[in-house]
Amino acid sequence: MVVHAQPAISLTTVIFGLVLIVLDLLVAMRFLQDLYQPERRVIGGDKSVWAVIIVFGSFLGWTAYLLVGREG
Repeated sequence: MVVHAQPAISLTTVIFGLVLIVLDLLVAMRFLQDLYQPERRVIGGDKSVWAVIIVFGSFLGWTAYLLVGREG
């Protein structure tokens, strides 16, 4: 009897994960562009802190910027 081993992670899962990562990076880049517009004001006044939150916070980071960080 021949037993075929199943891969631990399917190709579909890997592709789906890569698509999610690329989408997250694209959205983060868009919010970084928004953050550094000259007229953009942010809560706390320090855009550098918000940039770190957006980049390293991933989905939660740019969601926090969208919902809380932007003034006006």
